[in-house]
Amino acid sequence: MYPIQIISSEHKIPIDFLNSNQVSLTGTGSQLQSLSLIAESWRKKYSSCLRILEDNPKLKNKNWEYVIKTKSDDILKVYCDMTTDNWGYTMYPIVNWIRSFRSTDNNSCKEVWMDMLVPRTKDLFAYVIQRYWSSYFRVMPWIFKPTNGWNYTSVAMNSETAPDWKAVDGWKWWLRDTPYTEPSWDYTANCWLQVRSVSDINNITINDAWVWSCNSLYFTESYICSTNDK
Repeated sequence: MYPIQIISSEHKIPIDFLNSNQVSLTGTGSQLQSLSLIAESWRKKYSSCLRILEDNPKLKNKNWEYVIKTKSDDILKVYCDMTTDNWGYTMYPIVNWIRSFRSTDNNSCKEVWMDMLVPRTKDLFAYVIQRYWSSYFRVMPWIFKPTNGWNYTSVAMNSETAPDWKAVDGWKWWLRDTPYTEPSWDYTANCWLQVRSVSDINNITINDAWVWSCNSLYFTESYICSTNDK
């Protein structure tokens, strides 16, 4: 037997007890619920929060920590948003790892076969900000434009109205519903947008980057990874 009393603060879960059906869970209340969900999601070897939810509809609205198995066979404890957009969003925060200035840079998410989390909708972005706050939003490390310059001050920054801007996974994204004074003419291809403020979901403010800022100022070492299920 492998009695589990607490889960380590580390995100990578030891495989010795999870790899066996001889696991006994000890604890009370929310602790026991969390351990049970972790063990069950490991045994089924789910690849993302969405896969967990699809196989277990009763987990709708049960935002919690679960376990997934990545393509590199890492066993990761991730946070699952099982509520927003009637979807299952996988969140795996990274703190002080590989520094990233632009979409063409390496980042630590790739080590576990993920990428930067892409907010698909306003509701998802609001939830992510509420949960992780501004420490993960020095820049917007999920959208970029593969060419320099041009003025986008007359359009809202989202995938429907600003299609020249791409998400890291090539699918839909959301940043604003209304136009803003940025991005303007001085954008450098592939650079992350600087964040001015995420304190108001209805007025997220950003700045684009000319080449010097992109190479020295507009970077992040802390970001949220995701499977970005489609």
